[in-house]
Amino acid sequence: MTVPDQRSSETPGTAWVFTDLAGASTRPVEFALGLASLPYVGTALRRRMRVWVVTGLLGLLLGVGVYVKAPPPYQAETSVVVAQPGDVDALDAIQTDVTLAKARGVAGRAMRELRLHENINKFLTSYTVTAVTDQVVQFTAGAPSGTDAVQHAKALAHAFLSFWKFQLWTQEGLEAKVLSAELVPAQQHETNASGQVTSLERRGASATRLDSAELAAADDELVLRNLQQAAAENQVTTTSLVNGSRILDPAAALPRSKLRVPAIYGFTGLLGGLTVGVIFVMVGSLMTDRLRRRDDVARALGAPVRLSIGPVPAPSRWRPGRRGLSVTRGREVQRVATQMRTLLPKHTGGRAASLAIVAVGNPRQAALPVLALAIGQARAGFQVVLSDLSAGAAAARLLGVTGQGVRIVTAESQQFALVVPGRDDLTPEGPLRHVTDPARIRPDYASRPLAAAYQSSDLLLTLVTLDPGVGADYLTTWATDAVAVVTAGESSATWIHAVGEMMRQAHLPVTAAFLLGADKNDLSVGSGDDRAARYRPVIGAPPTQQIGATSR
Repeated sequence: MTVPDQRSSETPGTAWVFTDLAGASTRPVEFALGLASLPYVGTALRRRMRVWVVTGLLGLLLGVGVYVKAPPPYQAETSVVVAQPGDVDALDAIQTDVTLAKARGVAGRAMRELRLHENINKFLTSYTVTAVTDQVVQFTAGAPSGTDAVQHAKALAHAFLSFWKFQLWTQEGLEAKVLSAELVPAQQHETNASGQVTSLERRGASATRLDSAELAAADDELVLRNLQQAAAENQVTTTSLVNGSRILDPAAALPRSKLRVPAIYGFTGLLGGLTVGVIFVMVGSLMTDRLRRRDDVARALGAPVRLSIGPVPAPSRWRPGRRGLSVTRGREVQRVATQMRTLLPKHTGGRAASLAIVAVGNPRQAALPVLALAIGQARAGFQVVLSDLSAGAAAARLLGVTGQGVRIVTAESQQFALVVPGRDDLTPEGPLRHVTDPARIRPDYASRPLAAAYQSSDLLLTLVTLDPGVGADYLTTWATDAVAVVTAGESSATWIHAVGEMMRQAHLPVTAAFLLGADKNDLSVGSGDDRAARYRPVIGAPPTQQIGATSR
């Protein structure tokens, strides 16, 4: 439907004058959001406590689940004494033995003893080897049960000793072969030297020649004796090292608490979940484009924030009617309703006062102060009509009303008319068009329930949520003034500014805003850029009655 840009001058008391409208629509708008701080982040953590508490509980469940599905292995320990040769550095030698204990050869021997057929690389990861001293190596083996862990540790110790001794005997055999290869020519040289001395003595050789032969024979005999002694010592040393290497401590299972390990898994999961949740909330609070500060909201909307309150408990969707309306009796909601009552327009020319309340964010929370205002004005003796044009008919649902049309409802023992347009009617027509433009009145209009309710009313309240695809022009048939109820953290600066622009283009600018769910550490005053004051219509006729008064 087409709505005229300005109301007819023939309508009593409604000579509308707009100033500087063209300049306002072309002026660029910049949003300078407030800086984040530690109190801001702390408030975000408290506000979204449910998020990181839930992630912490999920982490706890995940940790317990991991323990149930893949419990940590039982462990057993055993120690082995490794005799080290005297001619080597003991610290270097023990580190070599640790490396040898992690060799595939040792693991393969242990697996054959245990008759395991798993992957050898997996078995290598099931145990650890550490050097306790320069002669003691400790094995720590893991297995699904304590008995298996003891068997694994025992098999590893035996496999290591067997492999280590095999390496020693192999090395001793190689050295014996080398010495044997040197002993044969040495013996031959010693025999030849002794035979030469004997020959010289028989022939009566000179003393000088005989002394030279005897010295050569003595040298060959010394070399032979040294080689024989080295061969004997090599075998003795190897035997001593083999006999000196043994199992020091038999394999024994490590004690394991039935509560400590599950508690560690659960605590680790809880800590991880809390960390993820806290980081998510902190990053989200720093990167979000949704407004929470009073100044930011006022600047984006183009209207001052008249009042801001803390979080409002949202009525449960499962508790319509009386229980849902109990939230409207809350102190904070009543404060908004009281301030909203002071902004009600004048009751002029015998026409009911009208006010549009634009819900920006959560319409269910915005409906609470509107219902509180309607109930309060009805209790004061005024005839009130509440039209619910919000998404999902938030006010009607809180009243427990379903369906469309005009009906009389009772809330908190007070009666008022409730108007719910059809769901398919995107731009429902309000009663003000026929009052302000008599030429458009149709003969059947007076018989309509909406017209009858409006003609006998003192106050028309309209709760509305806007759609940029539809605009706000049709609201001029429902109200002469408008305020906004903004839910903190629900809308971006772009959307809040769009709401203000839609209202100004409809010649029904928002004159004030109310902020629900404001943070305690928000020190801004919410003055913003009061552009709405420049576009507010001027009513020509003098006021005759203030609808916010306590008496009619």
